[in-house]
Amino acid sequence: MTIPKPYSEDAYYDAFKRVRNRMRKFNAEEIIILAIARLHSQKSGDLESYRRQPPWFLFLLIKWAIIYGDFAPSQRRILTDSEFNRLMNLTHEVDGTLRLPTQFSNIIFFLRGMAYQQFWHQSSPGRVAICRQSLFFRNIDKSHRFRTWFRDATGTDIDAWLDLSFLLLAGVLPEDSHFITHTFFDSVRKRFQPSQIDAFLRSVSKTPKELKTYLTALEEEKNRNSTEFRERTPLVRYPLINLSSRHYYYSIPVLCYSFEHYVYDTLRSYDAESFMNAFGPMFENYVRKCLDFVGIPFFSEAAIRQRSSAAKTVDFLIEEHDANILIDAKGVEMGHEGMTSHRAEIVTGQAKSSVIKGIQQAVETATALAVNDIKRWSRENNFLLIVTFKDLYLGTGSDFYQYVVKDRLERSLQASPSQSIIPLEHMYFISIEELDYLVHILKSSNVTLGTVLRNAVAADREPSTKCLNLSQHLVRQFGTLKAPDYINAEFNTLIQQAMIAIDVKS
Repeated sequence: MTIPKPYSEDAYYDAFKRVRNRMRKFNAEEIIILAIARLHSQKSGDLESYRRQPPWFLFLLIKWAIIYGDFAPSQRRILTDSEFNRLMNLTHEVDGTLRLPTQFSNIIFFLRGMAYQQFWHQSSPGRVAICRQSLFFRNIDKSHRFRTWFRDATGTDIDAWLDLSFLLLAGVLPEDSHFITHTFFDSVRKRFQPSQIDAFLRSVSKTPKELKTYLTALEEEKNRNSTEFRERTPLVRYPLINLSSRHYYYSIPVLCYSFEHYVYDTLRSYDAESFMNAFGPMFENYVRKCLDFVGIPFFSEAAIRQRSSAAKTVDFLIEEHDANILIDAKGVEMGHEGMTSHRAEIVTGQAKSSVIKGIQQAVETATALAVNDIKRWSRENNFLLIVTFKDLYLGTGSDFYQYVVKDRLERSLQASPSQSIIPLEHMYFISIEELDYLVHILKSSNVTLGTVLRNAVAADREPSTKCLNLSQHLVRQFGTLKAPDYINAEFNTLIQQAMIAIDVKS
């Protein structure tokens, strides 16, 4: 039996240097263009291609070429396919220096890093997230400070940005080209001023020099180490690269993911604290919209307060005949360290202000309500959904307790886990996208939310059917996930806006 070598950050750096030094023999622009061509040639579900040249490896090569490569014309070696394959093989060698799953304190840390890096990339382009961003930000007041912030940051207004991003996506999805130029927008110049189009392109497409400044600052901020191999590529912030006025997009998943979160990410980076204070109520209202869509009765925070003496309550409560589902909206996300670290205290630190607080509020709410109706609030009937803006990949409350926050969570539960009024295995942390899919299921199927959650809990008891995300249970129970009607309606609105922009008669 071969005993694995102890993990060494130095071994990772040595392997990385071999890739970096090899890259410097070639022109950086050639490396980027060939990596993009290979990304574009990959077909969804082609596991053999993913095995030989994983997209996240190609993203890393592009990032390293931007940071460490040379774009100046010079007499360098010609980058052939075989030479590029050698770079890819060296990148595989870097992968071989990373921590093995057995070298994590819990396998869940390894799985979270993989999910954070890869799950979003494997999703087909969909309308849900693109339309949700429009629902959040298109209809805010004309005088809202978010509009001013976005204009300051990008040089264009939110509505124009949303329409131009939709037009770009609609234009490149069916095409076989690797880049766009200014002529791509010729058909909409009657609707958008040249300054708006220029500002939009500058907001999403950067030159290598600009990208190097951005990426280098990120490397310094997170003190670059082997976790970059599990990162969600930072290229999603600017999903196109401007090479001699040709704007290359890295891949459709990167383009989609960037556009899905661009307005949120831009506003959050402008003034994080002020943004979150203002966005929190907007996020809660969106969750309310989801519940209204289903048409099942629910109690709001104000109504819950009238029924209980709890100092802190969750945002919503659904009472079914055999289930109490508490729902708390937390419009938050975790940073790079919180999503890739193998250390529990790092994850705990990034989760403390959201997840743990949500659990504490739910426990206090359920405890207070149980005073007047002990039978209804028997612990096997109680469930908690904490809804976050982006995926946290925390599994269930039981997972979260076991591998991250035993001591702190016990204090929040006000009891031992086995006696908590909400069983840990009945707690799920879901993204807003999962909630969108979930409410469509509840609306279109003859099934209750309690039944969906009980089925998930039962599946999670068995290692062979346990899942990291609730959406994986939903696929197993109901097949392909579909968008709810309010998303489809917004999609039709975006199509109408696009038709008006290109002067097409509906």
